Amino acid sequence: MKYITNSIYLVIALVFVISLLCLFIKKSFYRKGNSRRNYNKINSNRRTRVRTTTYPSSKNNSEVKKKVTTLIDIPVVYYINLDKRTDRKKKFINDINKTILKNNYHRFPAVDGQLINLDKYTMTYRGNIKRKRGMIGCAESHLGIWEKCVFMDKNIIVFEDDPIFKPVYNKNMKLALKYTPATFDILYFHVNNRTEHKPYSKYYRKIIKNNYSLTNYMVSPRGAKRLIHDLSPYDPRKEIDVHIAEMTGQGKLEAFIFMLPTIYTVQDYTESNVQNSRRLVKVHDFHLASNTTV
Repeated sequence: MKYITNSIYLVIALVFVISLLCLFIKKSFYRKGNSRRNYNKINSNRRTRVRTTTYPSSKNNSEVKKKVTTLIDIPVVYYINLDKRTDRKKKFINDINKTILKNNYHRFPAVDGQLINLDKYTMTYRGNIKRKRGMIGCAESHLGIWEKCVFMDKNIIVFEDDPIFKPVYNKNMKLALKYTPATFDILYFHVNNRTEHKPYSKYYRKIIKNNYSLTNYMVSPRGAKRLIHDLSPYDPRKEIDVHIAEMTGQGKLEAFIFMLPTIYTVQDYTESNVQNSRRLVKVHDFHLASNTTV
């Protein structure tokens, strides 16, 4: 009889221990689930779904589509804009809010070349330095972005404030971010047709030289350090993108160009704060591959 009583007590004790263990596992499970939901909520403004993958059905071998969530980090975005160009600021914000970058962009106040002290630039330039104010302001603005990139230790997508986003921008930009070359210093989404390049991957080509234009690019912390090292203090005898092209041609930069169309620009030289030209309006719309080839 005593043996039976002890057995009953032992069973009760085991049931009690198992119940506590189940309760602990259940709480841990929900705690983990809540943590993941909070993480997704916090990072939802920086990530996006990018593809739908086809899998064979286990029942009848027919193909069925299932959505697969592939998360891509959206880099920090800065657009350079003069305080007085509120028209461009308004248009840029309206346009970028229609893209996958809409939750992660910031304005970078451009350096106004008309307001800067020119004394430090006269040591390298003996001509009429006042005619270089626009170039100097542009260069110092990009140098400021590169310094921020080094400080943040993160890739930064840079826009000047006059891009026109193509209808295929979101689709192609997801591919650009998904297949970004691991070793890039500077990566262009927009260059001109004089750029020389060689094959690298399905979506990118490696630039050899003549990578002019800073309308839209992404710079890495390593690339920013290299640019600052070679180009600061700025030499106003050449525009900043010419200096960068020379660095690339000398093998000092790992530069790439994304092949698919993302943006283009319409340059109205009558209102440009940097350049002058006999051609008053010029369209810059150059990319390496048609979107229909993908």
